Amino acid sequence: MAAAFGPQVAKAAVLIQQYMTRYPDNRNIRLLHARNLAQRRHFEAAAAEFRALEFADPADDRWRKVWLNEWVELCELRRDEASLEASYRELVTFEPDHTEYWILLGACLARQGKLEEAIEMHRRATGLEGDPDEAFLNLGVVLRALGRLEEAADAFVNALALCPDYPDASDALADVREAIRLRDGDGA
Repeated sequence: MAAAFGPQVAKAAVLIQQYMTRYPDNRNIRLLHARNLAQRRHFEAAAAEFRALEFADPADDRWRKVWLNEWVELCELRRDEASLEASYRELVTFEPDHTEYWILLGACLARQGKLEEAIEMHRRATGLEGDPDEAFLNLGVVLRALGRLEEAADAFVNALALCPDYPDASDALADVREAIRLRDGDGA
């Protein structure tokens, strides 16, 4: 039911209500309803529906992971960084050897100004399966923000070693190299 989240959000709301009438206890339909409410910016109603479903099946780890992934969408829409951080910290326990949630946790920490913690999460992700190039890019971005330019350059070089055609990493590397050159007096 992709329409629940795209340009047909009103149509999806009607269809979801019809399904909920027929299947009031179906947690997947209710989760779609919560997501649809969030997309329509009914944040309090969406949060209430999400909370009602949070422990619908406490023994089912798959349900918990699905629920958390949907919950983070609401938290992102509401810009609720504290709830995002808590959710990503739990999500990393489901896939501790994959980059995705470590990178998202690191980005969330960085947005909150917790830069040293963000560095730790991104460093951890650089050695995992998935997208270590993205982890190196994010690591470099945080290091650059702290003015640790040589370390940032190394991170961007590592991102490019893994993915040579990575425009964001190329641009960031050029930026820090130019900053180092200017800082060291090699042109002004």
